[in-house]
Amino acid sequence: DIVTSATTEEIVKLFENDHKVDLVGGSFQVVMIDGVEVASYRKDTYKDGKCVAITAKNIYEDLDRRDFTVNAMAIPINLFGQHEYIIDPHNGELDLLDRKVKFIGNPYDRIDEDPLRIVRGCRFAAAIEGTIDNESVRAMKEKSYLLTEIPPERFRLEILKAMKTKYPSIFFNALLMVDALDFILPGFFDSVDHDHGPYHGEYIYDHLMIAGDQVSGRCPLTRLATY
Repeated sequence: DIVTSATTEEIVKLFENDHKVDLVGGSFQVVMIDGVEVASYRKDTYKDGKCVAITAKNIYEDLDRRDFTVNAMAIPINLFGQHEYIIDPHNGELDLLDRKVKFIGNPYDRIDEDPLRIVRGCRFAAAIEGTIDNESVRAMKEKSYLLTEIPPERFRLEILKAMKTKYPSIFFNALLMVDALDFILPGFFDSVDHDHGPYHGEYIYDHLMIAGDQVSGRCPLTRLATY
């Protein structure tokens, strides 16, 4: 994704004559240019449980609004497409090297702002083939009940993205660890510790993890059906 100090109006004016421009996220200050997402500097405020994007002064305020440290880095690019350093105010590069998912700031506050971040955190763990730090796990477990407030279609998008990772089992195991699997896929949760019978050497849940990880992620729905 690209972020800029330009406003959405300025972005549209610059590209509308020679490129395909869609103001698909106007309220969130996002413009699609030839299929590439370009956002203005922004920060979030929350009113009555709803997120409202307002203009931010600089890239640091923009990065502060992110959910996880590994998702809060930026690379400044000059007119020649060159870059020399990483803007990383939350030490996301170090967490990425450690393969650790960690909330920015207070994890309880981040989850209260959007409980779906519990599921996103599990997906990020699968994406980097890593783990979630202990403080974040505690907050996710204590706040997992908030997932009952999330519309199912938001879960669907996160699940399908997780199916494109190398090992989606990391995603499911993380959901199980933070007590979120029962809220999202209760039927799947019922397979945990379910007797395997005489035909397999592992419990049903463990067998599903092994089988699903062997399927290509090029077709997420087919892979999901395997689990």
